[in-house]
Amino acid sequence: MARGAFWLFLERGSQQLSSIIVFAVIARLIGPEEYGYVTLCGVFLSLAVNLTSSMVDGVISMHIKDDLRLSSLFWLVTACGALLSLFSYAISGPFAAFMGQERIAPLLHAFSALPVLVAFAALPTALVTASMDFRIFTIRTLIATLTGGIVGIIMAIKGFGGFALAGQQIVMYLVINLVVWPGCGWRPRLLFAAGPLSEALRLGMNQVGSSFVNFFEGQTPRLILGYFLGPVAVGQYGFVTRLCSALQDGLVQPILLVVYPAFAQIRDDHAEQSKILDQLIASVSALILPAVAGAIVTAPVFIPLLFGKTWLPAVPLLQILLITQIGASISIILRDFLRAHKLIGVFLRLQSVIVFGGIILSVILVSHGLYIFSWGIVAMSLVALIAYTLLLNRAAGVSVWRSYARLWAPLAASAAMSAAVLAFTDSSLQPSNNWHLLIIDLVLGGLVYAATFTVLQYRQVATAFAYFKKFRNRQDAV
Repeated sequence: MARGAFWLFLERGSQQLSSIIVFAVIARLIGPEEYGYVTLCGVFLSLAVNLTSSMVDGVISMHIKDDLRLSSLFWLVTACGALLSLFSYAISGPFAAFMGQERIAPLLHAFSALPVLVAFAALPTALVTASMDFRIFTIRTLIATLTGGIVGIIMAIKGFGGFALAGQQIVMYLVINLVVWPGCGWRPRLLFAAGPLSEALRLGMNQVGSSFVNFFEGQTPRLILGYFLGPVAVGQYGFVTRLCSALQDGLVQPILLVVYPAFAQIRDDHAEQSKILDQLIASVSALILPAVAGAIVTAPVFIPLLFGKTWLPAVPLLQILLITQIGASISIILRDFLRAHKLIGVFLRLQSVIVFGGIILSVILVSHGLYIFSWGIVAMSLVALIAYTLLLNRAAGVSVWRSYARLWAPLAASAAMSAAVLAFTDSSLQPSNNWHLLIIDLVLGGLVYAATFTVLQYRQVATAFAYFKKFRNRQDAV
């Protein structure tokens, strides 16, 4: 898990650094309204990612390696991706008419190329994930993100607007396919049999159901905002959720992505699983809590610096929705624990109820404006975390309440960090140059958090350093 997480940290860190640079340049050039149109088109890309990645889920949990089942699954997933591409193209006109925005139709024509590209890469990605050889992910992401980013920036500079983001995504997924296929160690054959696929699809379809619920949870607010409040509101919301996902992808996802394959491999070792689960919650919280706190207090500085003053109205929205990343990160750990134990169906039923309640709440709150709407999302993320924690205890016999109780240290350290940053920002010592202010805020906040956390959790920090020293020595020996 540590080795996989190391490569994924390199992958996610490099990806987020390069993609945020690209995103900052394009966001400055196209503005909130055009980005709102792109956000609505991205609903169909999100559907493709959720559907195809879930259909191949059985490859990981069942360790499928034979050509018959792999080839059958590949052709099925690819066909689904092609159909979704055709559907996206065909629905573009009616969808634009329903949203009352003609600009959506031509953009969705371009975005309709993406589902089949996503589907084509789904199975080799699952094979690499099952092997936990995340070095391939690092190589793939670096090349794909840089290539797609260059294309997107050039198109944005030349005035293509939202088409710049479509071009970026298309090139990125083309490169992903070119890189991941040689590294997965398998090639599809002209084979297809429905019978051998039944068990893999049964497990995969449970995950498909969960992914569809995730899709509705993430995309329905965009549709509601686009329909009731227009493209600027949905553009601000899409912009903020993009930044929130970047924070999680860069810091937390490298750990979360190794959870499922690791738990699947040690499914029968309950003592080891409980120990790892406790360590995962502690590690993820120690990363996400200060990151969220730091982003909240520095948002008024870095948003206009990186993305331009046109995005300043999105600052309060970002500060609200960043809170959801705390509960979402832990909820993913609990979901993947249940997923590894083939309990995703139980999780799906509870998740469906929570998401349905969240959609109803969103429809009720949208008339009160964007900020009240966002506070409703925060409330539902807290409800979901509590519900999933209770489900884990009931379905798997595992309690994590003690793990939550130990989060007082990163919470206290994050509060100290925020207070220090706000005090410096409001003092007479702050520099006139906002770039200097941002750098000092980040360095000061990091030092205060590290010092406070070390004082409060000295034994835990010493244990972590001892482990990483041992891990490094083992790597050097290899």
